[in-house]
Amino acid sequence: MKKKNWFALIGLALALVAGTDTALADTSKISPDLLPYLSQPGQQVNVIVQYSGPQVSTNCSGFIGTLLCTPLNLLGGSLHTVFALLNAVTATVDSGNLLSLSNLPSVTYVSLDRTL
Repeated sequence: MKKKNWFALIGLALALVAGTDTALADTSKISPDLLPYLSQPGQQVNVIVQYSGPQVSTNCSGFIGTLLCTPLNLLGGSLHTVFALLNAVTATVDSGNLLSLSNLPSVTYVSLDRTL
């Protein structure tokens, strides 16, 4: 193969790898109506996060509450409501963190918190 073709091939491979995180990401735990937000980082979005098990705390204030709500806090999210019977919470998160949130092992699904 010519030297010029190798550079083109390497350039293409680097472009694919350096593309957006959502290009090769697993978005199966993100609702379809949230997918457009993945390409708009920095936007605040209200979501419902469903978990595989019960959440330990219904209060994220104070030292203990902050430790128990660490996943949302680490991602810059604000917890609004805990639905203990449903293993779910409502929160506001940065759209750039939706994929990271969905990749947490305890998260089963992330959907848009819509007005009914």
